[in-house]
Amino acid sequence: METKREYSWDSSSLSTKEKEVFDLLLQVAEEDYQRKIKKWNERGDNQSERSNQSLPTKTVLRAAGGWVRDKLLGVESHDIDIALDNCQGQDFGRAIIEYQTSRNPSKEPTKMGVVKSNPDQSKHLETATMKVLDMDIDFCNLRVETYADSRIPTTGFGSPKEDAFRRDLTINSLFYNLNEDILEDFTGKGVQDLKNKLIRTPLSPHQTFLDDPLRVLRAVRFASRFSYHLDTDLCAAALLPQVKTALSQKVSKERIGKELMGMFHHPRVTKESMKSPVYAFKLLRELELLEIIFPLPQGVELKDERLFDVSMERMAQVKRVLSLPWTEEKEDFVFTKEEMTWIFMGAFFSNWTEYFYLKKGKQESVIKYQILESLKLSVKDAESINSIANSCTILLNFINSKEKISECDRKELGLLIRQMGKLWKCGFYAALAIALPPIQKELLNEPLPAEETMQMQKLKEWFVRVCELDLKLSNDLTPLLNGTEAAAVLNKSSGTWLTAVQARQIEWRLTDPNLDVEKCHQLLKLLIEKEPEIFTPPPDRNPKKSKK
Repeated sequence: METKREYSWDSSSLSTKEKEVFDLLLQVAEEDYQRKIKKWNERGDNQSERSNQSLPTKTVLRAAGGWVRDKLLGVESHDIDIALDNCQGQDFGRAIIEYQTSRNPSKEPTKMGVVKSNPDQSKHLETATMKVLDMDIDFCNLRVETYADSRIPTTGFGSPKEDAFRRDLTINSLFYNLNEDILEDFTGKGVQDLKNKLIRTPLSPHQTFLDDPLRVLRAVRFASRFSYHLDTDLCAAALLPQVKTALSQKVSKERIGKELMGMFHHPRVTKESMKSPVYAFKLLRELELLEIIFPLPQGVELKDERLFDVSMERMAQVKRVLSLPWTEEKEDFVFTKEEMTWIFMGAFFSNWTEYFYLKKGKQESVIKYQILESLKLSVKDAESINSIANSCTILLNFINSKEKISECDRKELGLLIRQMGKLWKCGFYAALAIALPPIQKELLNEPLPAEETMQMQKLKEWFVRVCELDLKLSNDLTPLLNGTEAAAVLNKSSGTWLTAVQARQIEWRLTDPNLDVEKCHQLLKLLIEKEPEIFTPPPDRNPKKSKK
Protein backbone atom coordinates (compact mmCIF):
# COMPACT_ATOMS: atom_id res chain seq x y z
CA MET A 1 0.00 0.00 0.00
CA GLU A 2 1.21 3.47 -0.85
CA THR A 3 1.92 6.09 1.78
CA LYS A 4 -0.11 9.21 2.25
CA ARG A 5 0.20 11.92 -0.35
CA GLU A 6 -0.43 15.51 0.71
CA TYR A 7 -1.61 18.22 -1.64
CA SER A 8 -2.04 21.92 -1.12
CA TRP A 9 -5.68 22.91 -0.77
CA ASP A 10 -7.10 25.86 -2.61
CA SER A 11 -8.94 27.55 0.24
CA SER A 12 -10.50 29.97 -2.24
CA SER A 13 -12.70 27.09 -3.39
CA LEU A 14 -14.50 27.21 -0.03
CA SER A 15 -17.67 29.24 0.13
CA THR A 16 -18.01 31.93 2.77
CA LYS A 17 -20.39 29.69 4.69
CA GLU A 18 -17.99 26.74 4.58
CA LYS A 19 -15.14 28.88 5.86
CA GLU A 20 -17.31 30.09 8.74
CA VAL A 21 -18.34 26.54 9.61
CA PHE A 22 -14.80 25.17 9.49
CA ASP A 23 -13.47 28.07 11.57
CA LEU A 24 -16.12 27.44 14.19
CA LEU A 25 -15.35 23.70 14.30
CA LEU A 26 -11.64 24.40 14.78
CA GLN A 27 -12.45 26.83 17.61
CA VAL A 28 -14.60 24.14 19.23
CA ALA A 29 -11.77 21.62 18.91
CA GLU A 30 -9.28 24.08 20.47
CA GLU A 31 -11.54 24.99 23.36
CA ASP A 32 -12.39 21.33 23.99
CA TYR A 33 -8.68 20.51 24.01
CA GLN A 34 -7.86 23.31 26.47
CA ARG A 35 -10.67 22.19 28.76
CA LYS A 36 -9.35 18.60 28.77
CA ILE A 37 -5.77 19.77 29.42
CA LYS A 38 -6.98 21.89 32.31
CA LYS A 39 -8.76 18.91 33.88
CA TRP A 40 -5.69 16.75 33.38
CA ASN A 41 -3.46 19.32 35.05
CA GLU A 42 -5.91 19.75 37.93
CA ARG A 43 -5.08 16.23 39.03
CA GLY A 44 -1.90 17.82 40.43
CA ASP A 45 0.59 15.48 42.01
CA ASN A 46 -1.68 12.47 41.94
CA GLN A 47 0.67 10.48 39.71
CA SER A 48 -1.34 7.26 39.98
CA GLU A 49 -4.46 9.02 38.70
CA ARG A 50 -2.49 10.67 35.91
CA SER A 51 -0.88 7.42 34.88
CA ASN A 52 -4.32 5.96 34.15
CA GLN A 53 -5.14 8.80 31.80
CA SER A 54 -3.04 9.62 28.73
CA LEU A 55 -2.27 13.22 27.90
CA PRO A 56 -5.25 14.67 25.94
CA THR A 57 -4.71 15.48 22.27
CA LYS A 58 -6.46 18.03 20.13
CA THR A 59 -9.10 16.54 17.82
CA VAL A 60 -8.05 16.50 14.18
CA LEU A 61 -11.02 17.32 11.96
CA ARG A 62 -11.19 15.92 8.45
CA ALA A 63 -13.88 16.59 5.86
CA ALA A 64 -14.31 13.22 4.20
CA GLY A 65 -15.56 11.44 1.11
CA GLY A 66 -18.12 12.97 -1.22
CA TRP A 67 -17.73 16.61 -0.20
CA VAL A 68 -13.96 16.51 -0.88
CA ARG A 69 -14.46 14.74 -4.19
CA ASP A 70 -17.11 17.20 -5.32
CA LYS A 71 -14.98 20.19 -4.30
CA LEU A 72 -12.11 18.96 -6.45
CA LEU A 73 -14.55 18.48 -9.34
CA GLY A 74 -16.03 21.94 -8.88
CA VAL A 75 -19.44 20.51 -7.97
CA GLU A 76 -21.51 22.17 -5.25
CA SER A 77 -22.17 19.99 -2.20
CA HIS A 78 -24.35 20.89 0.76
CA ASP A 79 -23.70 17.93 3.08
CA ILE A 80 -20.38 17.55 4.88
CA ASP A 81 -19.10 14.46 6.69
CA ILE A 82 -16.50 15.21 9.37
CA ALA A 83 -14.22 12.36 10.49
CA LEU A 84 -12.80 12.63 14.01
CA ASP A 85 -9.54 11.01 15.03
CA ASN A 86 -9.92 10.73 18.82
CA CYS A 87 -13.60 10.84 19.78
CA GLN A 88 -17.04 9.77 18.68
CA GLY A 89 -19.50 11.99 16.86
CA GLN A 90 -21.72 12.52 19.88
CA ASP A 91 -18.75 13.63 21.98
CA PHE A 92 -17.82 16.36 19.51
CA GLY A 93 -21.47 17.30 19.05
CA ARG A 94 -21.76 17.91 22.78
CA ALA A 95 -18.58 20.04 22.61
CA ILE A 96 -20.25 22.20 19.94
CA ILE A 97 -23.35 22.65 22.10
CA GLU A 98 -21.19 23.55 25.11
CA TYR A 99 -19.24 26.05 23.00
CA GLN A 100 -22.42 27.72 21.74
CA THR A 101 -23.99 27.84 25.20
CA SER A 102 -20.91 29.48 26.71
CA ARG A 103 -20.94 32.17 24.03
CA ASN A 104 -24.66 32.88 24.07
CA PRO A 105 -26.47 31.40 27.11
CA SER A 106 -29.81 32.97 26.18
CA LYS A 107 -29.93 31.38 22.74
CA GLU A 108 -31.12 27.81 22.32
CA PRO A 109 -28.14 25.71 21.18
CA THR A 110 -28.06 23.58 18.05
CA LYS A 111 -29.93 20.31 18.41
CA MET A 112 -28.04 17.10 17.82
CA GLY A 113 -29.54 14.01 16.24
CA VAL A 114 -28.03 10.56 16.42
CA VAL A 115 -28.26 8.11 13.53
CA LYS A 116 -27.93 4.71 15.12
CA SER A 117 -25.95 1.93 13.53
CA ASN A 118 -28.15 0.36 10.82
CA PRO A 119 -26.26 -2.21 8.71
CA ASP A 120 -29.24 -2.79 6.41
CA GLN A 121 -28.88 0.83 5.30
CA SER A 122 -25.06 0.68 5.17
CA LYS A 123 -24.79 2.64 8.43
CA HIS A 124 -22.19 0.57 10.26
CA LEU A 125 -21.35 3.09 12.96
CA GLU A 126 -23.30 5.60 15.02
CA THR A 127 -23.26 9.10 13.55
CA ALA A 128 -24.10 12.46 15.12
CA THR A 129 -25.85 14.90 12.83
CA MET A 130 -26.29 18.64 13.40
CA LYS A 131 -26.94 21.90 11.64
CA VAL A 132 -23.93 24.15 12.12
CA LEU A 133 -24.60 27.69 10.88
CA ASP A 134 -27.50 26.22 8.87
CA MET A 135 -25.26 23.66 7.15
CA ASP A 136 -25.90 19.92 7.59
CA ILE A 137 -22.89 18.20 9.16
CA ASP A 138 -22.43 14.53 10.09
CA PHE A 139 -19.78 13.64 12.69
CA CYS A 140 -18.27 10.18 13.02
CA ASN A 141 -14.96 8.78 14.24
CA LEU A 142 -12.36 7.36 11.87
CA ARG A 143 -12.83 3.62 11.70
CA VAL A 144 -11.44 0.32 10.57
CA GLU A 145 -13.65 -2.53 9.34
CA THR A 146 -13.23 -6.30 9.30
CA TYR A 147 -15.57 -8.72 7.55
CA ALA A 148 -16.56 -12.32 8.29
CA ASP A 149 -19.44 -14.13 6.56
CA SER A 150 -21.69 -11.09 6.26
CA ARG A 151 -21.49 -7.78 4.40
CA ILE A 152 -21.95 -6.19 7.83
CA PRO A 153 -18.46 -5.48 9.21
CA THR A 154 -17.10 -5.35 12.71
CA THR A 155 -16.00 -1.75 13.26
CA GLY A 156 -13.65 0.02 15.62
CA PHE A 157 -11.57 3.17 15.95
CA GLY A 158 -9.06 3.40 13.13
CA SER A 159 -6.33 5.58 11.75
CA PRO A 160 -6.90 7.96 8.82
CA LYS A 161 -5.13 5.49 6.55
CA GLU A 162 -7.29 2.58 7.70
CA ASP A 163 -10.40 4.68 7.23
CA ALA A 164 -9.34 5.65 3.70
CA PHE A 165 -8.62 2.07 2.66
CA ARG A 166 -11.90 0.69 4.02
CA ARG A 167 -13.93 3.04 1.74
CA ASP A 168 -15.73 1.82 -1.37
CA LEU A 169 -13.81 3.75 -4.05
CA THR A 170 -10.55 5.69 -4.25
CA ILE A 171 -12.35 8.87 -5.36
CA ASN A 172 -14.38 8.69 -2.13
CA SER A 173 -11.36 8.10 0.12
CA LEU A 174 -9.92 11.63 0.16
CA PHE A 175 -9.72 13.87 3.24
CA TYR A 176 -9.46 17.61 3.71
CA ASN A 177 -7.56 18.13 6.96
CA LEU A 178 -9.07 21.27 8.52
CA ASN A 179 -6.34 21.59 11.14
CA GLU A 180 -3.52 21.67 8.59
CA ASP A 181 -5.46 23.01 5.58
CA ILE A 182 -4.23 20.22 3.31
CA LEU A 183 -5.71 17.55 1.07
CA GLU A 184 -4.81 14.01 2.16
CA ASP A 185 -4.78 11.00 -0.17
CA PHE A 186 -3.85 8.00 1.96
CA THR A 187 -4.44 5.47 -0.84
CA GLY A 188 -2.18 7.44 -3.17
CA LYS A 189 -4.75 6.91 -5.92
CA GLY A 190 -7.74 9.18 -5.24
CA VAL A 191 -6.51 12.39 -6.85
CA GLN A 192 -4.95 10.50 -9.74
CA ASP A 193 -8.20 8.60 -10.41
CA LEU A 194 -10.22 11.81 -10.41
CA LYS A 195 -7.88 13.20 -13.04
CA ASN A 196 -7.98 9.98 -15.09
CA LYS A 197 -11.76 9.57 -14.65
CA LEU A 198 -11.26 6.08 -13.27
CA ILE A 199 -13.40 4.08 -10.85
CA ARG A 200 -11.47 1.56 -8.74
CA THR A 201 -11.36 0.27 -5.19
CA PRO A 202 -8.63 1.11 -2.63
CA LEU A 203 -8.08 -2.59 -1.90
CA SER A 204 -8.37 -5.67 -4.12
CA PRO A 205 -11.75 -5.47 -5.91
CA HIS A 206 -12.18 -9.23 -5.58
CA GLN A 207 -12.00 -9.15 -1.79
CA THR A 208 -13.82 -5.82 -1.60
CA PHE A 209 -16.82 -7.20 -3.52
CA LEU A 210 -16.90 -10.47 -1.61
CA ASP A 211 -16.86 -8.51 1.66
CA ASP A 212 -19.60 -6.13 0.52
CA PRO A 213 -21.04 -6.99 -2.92
CA LEU A 214 -23.22 -3.88 -2.85
CA ARG A 215 -20.06 -1.99 -3.77
CA VAL A 216 -20.30 -3.41 -7.29
CA LEU A 217 -23.48 -1.37 -7.77
CA ARG A 218 -21.94 1.65 -6.08
CA ALA A 219 -19.02 1.50 -8.53
CA VAL A 220 -21.50 1.48 -11.42
CA ARG A 221 -23.51 4.35 -9.89
CA PHE A 222 -20.49 6.62 -9.51
CA ALA A 223 -19.11 5.68 -12.93
CA SER A 224 -22.43 6.64 -14.52
CA ARG A 225 -22.83 9.80 -12.46
CA PHE A 226 -19.46 11.22 -13.50
CA SER A 227 -19.10 9.44 -16.88
CA TYR A 228 -15.98 7.65 -15.63
CA HIS A 229 -14.75 4.25 -16.78
CA LEU A 230 -14.39 1.16 -14.64
CA ASP A 231 -10.97 -0.25 -13.83
CA THR A 232 -10.28 -3.51 -15.71
CA ASP A 233 -9.49 -5.41 -12.50
CA LEU A 234 -12.73 -4.16 -11.01
CA CYS A 235 -14.70 -5.44 -14.03
CA ALA A 236 -12.97 -8.81 -13.87
CA ALA A 237 -13.86 -9.16 -10.20
CA ALA A 238 -17.50 -8.10 -10.78
CA LEU A 239 -17.87 -10.82 -13.45
CA LEU A 240 -16.83 -13.60 -11.06
CA PRO A 241 -19.66 -16.08 -10.27
CA GLN A 242 -18.95 -15.92 -6.54
CA VAL A 243 -19.38 -12.13 -6.56
CA LYS A 244 -22.76 -12.46 -8.33
CA THR A 245 -23.80 -15.10 -5.80
CA ALA A 246 -22.74 -12.82 -2.95
CA LEU A 247 -24.76 -9.95 -4.45
CA SER A 248 -27.92 -12.05 -4.66
CA GLN A 249 -27.49 -13.66 -1.24
CA LYS A 250 -25.82 -11.07 1.02
CA VAL A 251 -27.48 -7.83 -0.10
CA SER A 252 -31.11 -7.00 0.66
CA LYS A 253 -33.48 -6.13 -2.18
CA GLU A 254 -34.11 -2.75 -0.53
CA ARG A 255 -30.42 -1.84 -0.76
CA ILE A 256 -30.24 -2.97 -4.38
CA GLY A 257 -33.30 -0.88 -5.19
CA LYS A 258 -31.85 2.18 -3.47
CA GLU A 259 -28.57 1.92 -5.38
CA LEU A 260 -30.39 1.41 -8.67
CA MET A 261 -32.58 4.46 -8.11
CA GLY A 262 -29.44 6.43 -7.28
CA MET A 263 -28.34 5.80 -10.87
CA PHE A 264 -31.34 7.86 -12.04
CA HIS A 265 -31.31 10.67 -9.50
CA HIS A 266 -28.56 12.86 -10.89
CA PRO A 267 -28.05 16.14 -8.95
CA ARG A 268 -28.70 18.15 -12.12
CA VAL A 269 -31.28 17.23 -14.78
CA THR A 270 -29.77 18.11 -18.16
CA LYS A 271 -29.49 16.40 -21.53
CA GLU A 272 -26.02 15.31 -20.56
CA SER A 273 -27.10 13.95 -17.17
CA MET A 274 -29.73 11.84 -18.91
CA LYS A 275 -26.84 9.69 -20.14
CA SER A 276 -26.29 8.63 -16.54
CA PRO A 277 -28.98 5.92 -16.19
CA VAL A 278 -28.33 4.65 -19.72
CA TYR A 279 -24.60 4.35 -19.06
CA ALA A 280 -25.35 2.70 -15.71
CA PHE A 281 -27.56 0.04 -17.26
CA LYS A 282 -25.04 -0.45 -20.06
CA LEU A 283 -22.39 -1.24 -17.45
CA LEU A 284 -24.80 -3.52 -15.57
CA ARG A 285 -25.44 -5.38 -18.82
CA GLU A 286 -21.72 -5.71 -19.58
CA LEU A 287 -21.10 -6.99 -16.05
CA GLU A 288 -23.96 -9.50 -16.51
CA LEU A 289 -25.78 -8.10 -13.50
CA LEU A 290 -29.23 -7.31 -14.94
CA GLU A 291 -30.24 -10.96 -14.66
CA ILE A 292 -29.14 -10.93 -11.01
CA ILE A 293 -31.06 -7.74 -10.24
CA PHE A 294 -34.18 -8.73 -12.20
CA PRO A 295 -34.64 -12.50 -11.85
CA LEU A 296 -37.80 -13.95 -13.39
CA PRO A 297 -40.38 -15.20 -10.87
CA GLN A 298 -40.59 -18.91 -10.27
CA GLY A 299 -42.50 -20.66 -13.03
CA VAL A 300 -41.94 -17.93 -15.64
CA GLU A 301 -39.98 -18.98 -18.69
CA LEU A 302 -37.85 -16.68 -20.82
CA LYS A 303 -39.60 -16.18 -24.18
CA ASP A 304 -36.82 -14.22 -25.88
CA GLU A 305 -33.08 -14.71 -25.35
CA ARG A 306 -32.60 -11.03 -26.19
CA LEU A 307 -35.04 -9.83 -23.52
CA PHE A 308 -32.48 -7.76 -21.61
CA ASP A 309 -30.71 -6.57 -24.77
CA VAL A 310 -33.97 -5.20 -26.18
CA SER A 311 -34.81 -3.64 -22.81
CA MET A 312 -31.42 -1.95 -22.76
CA GLU A 313 -31.77 -0.63 -26.31
CA ARG A 314 -35.24 0.80 -25.65
CA MET A 315 -34.04 2.51 -22.52
CA ALA A 316 -31.10 4.05 -24.41
CA GLN A 317 -33.51 5.46 -27.00
CA VAL A 318 -35.23 7.59 -24.34
CA LYS A 319 -32.14 9.73 -24.07
CA ARG A 320 -32.22 10.33 -27.85
CA VAL A 321 -35.83 11.52 -27.71
CA LEU A 322 -34.60 14.43 -25.58
CA SER A 323 -32.84 15.75 -28.67
CA LEU A 324 -35.88 15.71 -30.97
CA PRO A 325 -36.41 19.40 -31.84
CA TRP A 326 -40.18 19.33 -31.53
CA THR A 327 -40.13 17.67 -28.09
CA GLU A 328 -37.66 20.30 -26.85
CA GLU A 329 -40.05 23.08 -27.79
CA LYS A 330 -43.14 21.78 -25.97
CA GLU A 331 -43.93 22.35 -22.32
CA ASP A 332 -45.82 19.05 -22.41
CA PHE A 333 -42.49 17.25 -22.33
CA VAL A 334 -41.05 18.85 -19.21
CA PHE A 335 -40.98 16.01 -16.69
CA THR A 336 -40.01 15.79 -13.04
CA LYS A 337 -37.04 13.65 -11.94
CA GLU A 338 -39.50 11.03 -10.73
CA GLU A 339 -41.38 10.98 -14.04
CA MET A 340 -38.13 10.71 -16.02
CA THR A 341 -37.16 7.70 -13.90
CA TRP A 342 -40.53 6.10 -14.66
CA ILE A 343 -40.12 6.82 -18.39
CA PHE A 344 -36.68 5.20 -18.51
CA MET A 345 -37.91 2.19 -16.56
CA GLY A 346 -41.16 2.03 -18.54
CA ALA A 347 -39.21 1.89 -21.80
CA PHE A 348 -36.88 -0.72 -20.29
CA PHE A 349 -39.83 -2.94 -19.37
CA SER A 350 -41.96 -2.20 -22.46
CA ASN A 351 -41.06 -5.60 -23.96
CA TRP A 352 -42.10 -7.35 -20.71
CA THR A 353 -45.83 -6.59 -20.99
CA GLU A 354 -46.71 -10.19 -21.93
CA TYR A 355 -44.90 -11.72 -18.94
CA PHE A 356 -47.17 -12.77 -16.08
CA TYR A 357 -46.84 -14.97 -13.01
CA LEU A 358 -49.27 -16.61 -10.63
CA LYS A 359 -49.81 -14.86 -7.30
CA LYS A 360 -52.43 -16.38 -5.03
CA GLY A 361 -54.05 -18.01 -8.03
CA LYS A 362 -54.21 -14.78 -10.08
CA GLN A 363 -52.18 -13.60 -13.06
CA GLU A 364 -49.97 -10.68 -12.05
CA SER A 365 -47.62 -8.49 -14.09
CA VAL A 366 -43.95 -9.48 -13.96
CA ILE A 367 -43.14 -5.77 -14.37
CA LYS A 368 -44.83 -5.05 -11.04
CA TYR A 369 -43.05 -8.04 -9.54
CA GLN A 370 -39.66 -6.60 -10.52
CA ILE A 371 -40.43 -3.20 -9.04
CA LEU A 372 -42.09 -4.43 -5.85
CA GLU A 373 -40.11 -7.59 -5.13
CA SER A 374 -36.75 -7.30 -6.91
CA LEU A 375 -36.23 -3.63 -6.01
CA LYS A 376 -38.66 -3.23 -3.10
CA LEU A 377 -39.84 0.13 -4.41
CA SER A 378 -43.24 1.66 -3.71
CA VAL A 379 -46.61 0.61 -5.08
CA LYS A 380 -46.75 4.03 -6.75
CA ASP A 381 -43.50 3.29 -8.60
CA ALA A 382 -44.76 -0.16 -9.65
CA GLU A 383 -48.13 1.15 -10.88
CA SER A 384 -46.54 4.07 -12.73
CA ILE A 385 -43.79 2.07 -14.47
CA ASN A 386 -46.22 -0.71 -15.40
CA SER A 387 -48.70 1.88 -16.74
CA ILE A 388 -46.06 3.55 -18.94
CA ALA A 389 -44.75 0.22 -20.26
CA ASN A 390 -48.28 -0.84 -21.22
CA SER A 391 -49.49 2.53 -22.49
CA CYS A 392 -46.63 2.94 -24.97
CA THR A 393 -47.46 -0.53 -26.34
CA ILE A 394 -51.17 0.35 -26.55
CA LEU A 395 -50.37 3.59 -28.39
CA LEU A 396 -48.01 1.95 -30.89
CA ASN A 397 -50.58 -0.75 -31.65
CA PHE A 398 -53.18 1.96 -32.18
CA ILE A 399 -51.20 4.07 -34.63
CA ASN A 400 -50.05 0.98 -36.52
CA SER A 401 -53.71 0.09 -37.09
CA LYS A 402 -54.57 3.50 -38.57
CA GLU A 403 -53.84 4.72 -42.06
CA LYS A 404 -54.78 8.33 -41.39
CA ILE A 405 -54.39 9.70 -37.87
CA SER A 406 -56.04 12.96 -38.99
CA GLU A 407 -59.36 11.13 -39.42
CA CYS A 408 -59.51 9.91 -35.80
CA ASP A 409 -62.39 11.55 -33.90
CA ARG A 410 -62.56 12.98 -30.38
CA LYS A 411 -64.24 9.97 -28.82
CA GLU A 412 -61.74 7.47 -30.23
CA LEU A 413 -58.69 9.48 -29.20
CA GLY A 414 -60.11 10.49 -25.82
CA LEU A 415 -60.92 6.90 -24.89
CA LEU A 416 -57.42 5.87 -25.94
CA ILE A 417 -55.87 8.49 -23.66
CA ARG A 418 -58.07 7.29 -20.82
CA GLN A 419 -56.97 3.73 -21.50
CA MET A 420 -53.34 4.89 -21.34
CA GLY A 421 -54.01 6.52 -17.99
CA LYS A 422 -52.88 9.65 -16.15
CA LEU A 423 -49.27 9.18 -17.31
CA TRP A 424 -50.19 9.05 -21.00
CA LYS A 425 -47.62 11.74 -21.89
CA CYS A 426 -44.91 9.60 -20.31
CA GLY A 427 -46.22 6.63 -22.30
CA PHE A 428 -46.16 8.70 -25.48
CA TYR A 429 -42.56 9.69 -24.75
CA ALA A 430 -41.57 6.05 -24.27
CA ALA A 431 -43.39 5.15 -27.50
CA LEU A 432 -41.30 7.75 -29.34
CA ALA A 433 -38.18 6.07 -28.02
CA ILE A 434 -39.31 2.69 -29.35
CA ALA A 435 -40.24 4.22 -32.71
CA LEU A 436 -36.73 5.61 -33.28
CA PRO A 437 -34.54 3.62 -35.69
CA PRO A 438 -32.38 1.02 -33.91
CA ILE A 439 -29.05 2.20 -32.52
CA GLN A 440 -26.34 1.10 -34.93
CA LYS A 441 -23.04 2.09 -33.32
CA GLU A 442 -22.84 4.15 -30.14
CA LEU A 443 -25.34 3.44 -27.37
CA LEU A 444 -24.78 6.76 -25.60
CA ASN A 445 -24.08 9.16 -28.47
CA GLU A 446 -25.96 7.80 -31.48
CA PRO A 447 -27.09 10.80 -33.57
CA LEU A 448 -30.71 11.28 -34.51
CA PRO A 449 -31.78 9.83 -37.88
CA ALA A 450 -31.79 12.13 -40.89
CA GLU A 451 -35.40 11.19 -41.56
CA GLU A 452 -38.23 10.23 -39.23
CA THR A 453 -39.59 6.70 -39.35
CA MET A 454 -43.21 6.15 -40.32
CA GLN A 455 -44.02 5.36 -36.69
CA MET A 456 -42.39 8.60 -35.54
CA GLN A 457 -44.40 10.59 -38.08
CA LYS A 458 -47.63 8.92 -36.99
CA LEU A 459 -46.89 9.54 -33.31
CA LYS A 460 -46.20 13.19 -34.03
CA GLU A 461 -49.47 13.46 -36.02
CA TRP A 462 -51.31 11.73 -33.18
CA PHE A 463 -50.07 14.21 -30.60
CA VAL A 464 -50.87 17.18 -32.84
CA ARG A 465 -54.37 15.77 -33.35
CA VAL A 466 -54.85 15.34 -29.58
CA CYS A 467 -53.87 18.99 -29.07
CA GLU A 468 -56.12 20.22 -31.89
CA LEU A 469 -59.12 18.44 -30.38
CA ASP A 470 -58.26 19.69 -26.87
CA LEU A 471 -58.06 16.18 -25.44
CA LYS A 472 -55.01 16.45 -23.19
CA LEU A 473 -57.18 16.48 -20.08
CA SER A 474 -59.35 13.54 -21.10
CA ASN A 475 -58.45 11.63 -17.93
CA ASP A 476 -59.99 14.40 -15.83
CA LEU A 477 -63.44 14.03 -17.38
CA THR A 478 -66.21 12.85 -15.05
CA PRO A 479 -69.88 12.03 -15.77
CA LEU A 480 -72.16 15.08 -15.71
CA LEU A 481 -74.59 13.16 -13.53
CA ASN A 482 -73.53 11.05 -10.59
CA GLY A 483 -75.04 7.61 -9.98
CA THR A 484 -77.91 8.85 -7.81
CA GLU A 485 -78.85 11.56 -10.30
CA ALA A 486 -78.70 9.17 -13.27
CA ALA A 487 -80.90 6.62 -11.44
CA ALA A 488 -83.43 9.37 -10.65
CA VAL A 489 -83.61 10.48 -14.28
CA LEU A 490 -84.28 6.90 -15.39
CA ASN A 491 -86.56 6.16 -12.41
CA LYS A 492 -84.53 3.07 -11.58
CA SER A 493 -82.86 1.63 -8.53
CA SER A 494 -79.09 1.57 -8.45
CA GLY A 495 -77.53 -1.54 -9.95
CA THR A 496 -74.73 -2.92 -12.11
CA TRP A 497 -76.19 -1.00 -15.07
CA LEU A 498 -74.79 2.23 -13.60
CA THR A 499 -71.20 1.31 -14.59
CA ALA A 500 -72.14 1.18 -18.28
CA VAL A 501 -74.27 4.32 -18.03
CA GLN A 502 -71.44 6.33 -16.46
CA ALA A 503 -69.08 5.09 -19.19
CA ARG A 504 -71.59 6.29 -21.82
CA GLN A 505 -71.63 9.75 -20.22
CA ILE A 506 -67.84 9.97 -20.66
CA GLU A 507 -68.21 8.97 -24.33
CA TRP A 508 -70.89 11.61 -24.85
CA ARG A 509 -68.73 14.30 -23.28
CA LEU A 510 -65.79 13.29 -25.47
CA THR A 511 -67.98 13.39 -28.57
CA ASP A 512 -69.54 16.72 -27.61
CA PRO A 513 -67.34 18.92 -25.36
CA ASN A 514 -70.29 21.33 -24.99
CA LEU A 515 -72.69 18.70 -23.64
CA ASP A 516 -74.90 20.08 -20.85
CA VAL A 517 -77.05 18.42 -18.19
CA GLU A 518 -80.33 18.82 -20.12
CA LYS A 519 -78.89 17.13 -23.20
CA CYS A 520 -77.43 14.42 -20.96
CA HIS A 521 -80.93 13.73 -19.56
CA GLN A 522 -82.24 13.24 -23.09
CA LEU A 523 -79.43 10.87 -24.06
CA LEU A 524 -79.97 8.82 -20.91
CA LYS A 525 -83.66 8.31 -21.72
CA LEU A 526 -82.83 7.34 -25.31
CA LEU A 527 -80.34 4.82 -23.98
CA ILE A 528 -83.15 2.63 -22.62
CA GLU A 529 -84.55 2.33 -26.14
CA LYS A 530 -81.26 1.96 -28.02
CA GLU A 531 -79.36 -0.29 -25.61
CA PRO A 532 -81.91 -2.07 -23.38
CA GLU A 533 -79.42 -4.89 -22.71
CA ILE A 534 -77.50 -2.50 -20.44
CA PHE A 535 -80.39 -2.56 -18.00
CA THR A 536 -81.00 -6.31 -18.09
CA PRO A 537 -79.93 -7.81 -14.72
CA PRO A 538 -77.09 -10.34 -15.04
CA PRO A 539 -78.01 -14.00 -14.46
CA ASP A 540 -77.75 -15.19 -10.89
CA ARG A 541 -74.56 -17.24 -10.70
CA ASN A 542 -75.52 -18.82 -7.39
CA PRO A 543 -79.26 -19.49 -7.53
CA LYS A 544 -80.73 -20.72 -4.28
CA LYS A 545 -81.94 -24.29 -4.36
CA SER A 546 -85.71 -24.59 -4.12
CA LYS A 547 -86.96 -25.95 -0.88
CA LYS A 548 -88.69 -29.36 -1.02
